[in-house]
Amino acid sequence: MILMKINFEDKFKELNAISNILKKVESNNKVKIFYGLSKEGKKRLAFLSTIVPSQIESTKMISVSYYKDNENSNWLSFDLENNNYSNLFYTFCTDMVNSLSGLNDEKEELEYLKQRFYNWKKMFQNISTKELSEEKEQGIYGELYFLYKYMIPKYGVEKSILSWAGPHKFNKDFSIDETWYEIKTSSVNANTIEIRSINQLDSDVDGFLTVVKVEKMSMEYRGELSSIFELIQAIMGEITSIQIQDDFLNKLIELGVGPENNFGSRRYDTKNILLYSVSDKFPKLTRKNITFTEIENVTYTINLSQIDRFKVEELW
Repeated sequence: MILMKINFEDKFKELNAISNILKKVESNNKVKIFYGLSKEGKKRLAFLSTIVPSQIESTKMISVSYYKDNENSNWLSFDLENNNYSNLFYTFCTDMVNSLSGLNDEKEELEYLKQRFYNWKKMFQNISTKELSEEKEQGIYGELYFLYKYMIPKYGVEKSILSWAGPHKFNKDFSIDETWYEIKTSSVNANTIEIRSINQLDSDVDGFLTVVKVEKMSMEYRGELSSIFELIQAIMGEITSIQIQDDFLNKLIELGVGPENNFGSRRYDTKNILLYSVSDKFPKLTRKNITFTEIENVTYTINLSQIDRFKVEELW
């Protein structure tokens, strides 16, 4: 399925804040697609059909409404309730429109819209409202940055996202083809990284310890890809499959990343990414070299200045 690349941010800006206006999106679907502003000036994505769509419940972020026009046609509208989430709404609009790609039956299209909205509703509603800890947020940022800057160009977007462990308790952050990548995100001045499990570097196949060096910035910093949300948008822009979008969004939901905690509130400047080859010669603790059966797990620290001989790539 080929997805349309629609820049809804530009399309909404072209409206020049004119309320109560709708413009059509060209498509081959039976359901007609529109975007615009409501009478109250809210950003709106709307769908026009000859049959009555089934009911969909609103969320705090997006209100859902139904009405008939003078020609007895049925309108289904999604209005953004909080402009602080305009960027997310643009992504939502693109995804909702793309969910209809390849369909040409009005009833089926309306059912797909309903299902897509419920998938998004998980992110809008059913996630933790707790603020991400600084450590967790930095770790997620580093993994997403590596996913976008290294994995997707090297392996392609589909394989890369499927290889990402995300919230799942796999031993490695990325497992792909016949190798793996374990990601550690640290401050730019840190000279050590912490290995929190024997399994993180223990493997029968060679892989890579990847260190993403970042500097924490102020909230006013606007460098490229400096927040989790900007990385989510960039990665979503690369995806061309509804199934892969679902996999990616579900992993974010399970990680507790979403609008209720502002997709993380911190900003970073990524300085470089270091890749170290991890083979049997790499200094690590493994099941084989820990002979005491009473020891179930360990945490240890690696001095980066002592492993330069294993460095195979530096991206900056």
